[in-house]
Amino acid sequence: MISEEGQRWEVSRNLVSGNAFKHFRKRRGREFASCFANLEKVRVFLSEGIPMVQVGVGFLRSEGDGLWRVGQSQVPYAKESRLYFYPEEETRTLHVLGVGTKETQAKDIREAKEIIQKAFKKTE
Repeated sequence: MISEEGQRWEVSRNLVSGNAFKHFRKRRGREFASCFANLEKVRVFLSEGIPMVQVGVGFLRSEGDGLWRVGQSQVPYAKESRLYFYPEEETRTLHVLGVGTKETQAKDIREAKEIIQKAFKKTE
């Protein structure tokens, strides 16, 4: 339910490489599904008017410069995975920017921050 203070947030995949997602989903389907389920939980909190910095769930973390990530949860024997996104307040949109594992984390964060800078003219 959306409160009077809140407004519905949407999820956009327009800024992410479809091939990267397809490849990750094929190899890590359970982790992929769990990350998106957790992103949906974040979307609901925001739609209820809860500010991003007050969303208190263990799978959510800020990576700085406006970049956030959700991890998978409750997936037995899972490869630690993260879904990177940028919450754009003006349009109430969660822009998905990438997905990866612990091993690709540094590269994934760097690439996601580059997308934010280009798409939203944010500076570090």
